[in-house]
Amino acid sequence: MYFFYAALMIVGGFLIGYMVSTLIESILHQKISDAPKKTVNFWMRYPRFFAIFINANYSHHVIHHRKTFRKNYVTQFEDDQERNALDKVLAARGTHGNIIRKSHYAIKLQGTGVLVFILPFIPVIALLFTISPPMFAGAFSVATTLSPLLNNFIHPYLHMPHEEAIRRAPKGIVLFLKTSYFRKMIRHHYVHHKYVACNFNLLLGGDWLRQSFRNFFSRREAAPKHRVNRLPSATDEEEMRKLGLPMY
Repeated sequence: MYFFYAALMIVGGFLIGYMVSTLIESILHQKISDAPKKTVNFWMRYPRFFAIFINANYSHHVIHHRKTFRKNYVTQFEDDQERNALDKVLAARGTHGNIIRKSHYAIKLQGTGVLVFILPFIPVIALLFTISPPMFAGAFSVATTLSPLLNNFIHPYLHMPHEEAIRRAPKGIVLFLKTSYFRKMIRHHYVHHKYVACNFNLLLGGDWLRQSFRNFFSRREAAPKHRVNRLPSATDEEEMRKLGLPMY
């Protein structure tokens, strides 16, 4: 009986933690990391209060989406001249620019990027350890680490031709890169980079849940450009093949 109870607490805590984590990643990525220009302009009016959001948006939306991978999804810089030009821009931003460079130009988590992922969970985890069984709270806590772990350790390999990623990744990560979950991540993330206003998750599920919720309460199916969760088109898939990205 105790074994069944323990298993239920661990599995339940992990599944609920996974669901909460993937939903929060999807929402914060959309509302902060890739926030609309109107929202960013509002933050800029009060930089003292919204500095963490401004920096997170600049690192991700401006640097990762606009200033790097301009040639294609798997080429961060076309040449040294392009990299050096960006280094000069970042040098002018002082400490935050240096943090972006250390994060390999926002392809890994550093500074405010880490805080955006962690801060929402601190009060929740503290509360759970107070009011719920330790096994449930512990499993929930483990699940909430998945999104930052994927963003820090797996995200760089999403931007490489698959054979190159397999060749360059450490052995432990290579095992994950060979899974169907990783291949789905590639398809999902490629579409995010092409269209930006969709597919915000690396920890899969949150975008799909949000879109399913919208569909349930909508009288008509949203056009692709208005979908939070968007599948690659035949054209997208052909582009991915040419870049050496796996399909399934």
